[in-house]
Amino acid sequence: MARIQVQNGMKVSISSKVGAAARQRYKVYRQVGANPEFILLDTISGGGGAQYGAWNVNSVYQIVCEGWWDYARPTDWMPSREQISTANGGNTTTIRCEDYWSTDSDWDDLIVTVNLAPSDNVQNAESGTDPYTVLGGRNR
Repeated sequence: MARIQVQNGMKVSISSKVGAAARQRYKVYRQVGANPEFILLDTISGGGGAQYGAWNVNSVYQIVCEGWWDYARPTDWMPSREQISTANGGNTTTIRCEDYWSTDSDWDDLIVTVNLAPSDNVQNAESGTDPYTVLGGRNR
């Protein structure tokens, strides 16, 4: 599980790619401001991505990668092992995922990249609305 600290005024763009035959997905959670709760925003199939608008308060995004491989139980998603790295002054986070059952240690079953960038359109945390756009792969 990767936790990414996001300063106020920064928008979040997430993309992913799949490098294995197994089915992959990731869940995106967010905590805004002083609220201690993490809210599930999306469950996104490997290869999909999303964009989330900027807030006027700091927030934390949590990314949880999962893999599925048992055709007898297609609802059994298991957490993946993860390697997390940052670049670009902390504005780019890469999460390289390896299926929990895998033994090849190639760390490319699912690669999720989170980019932070300044935004001119900042959402007020007290307004109760949430500006985000899903780019593809959304899977609820």
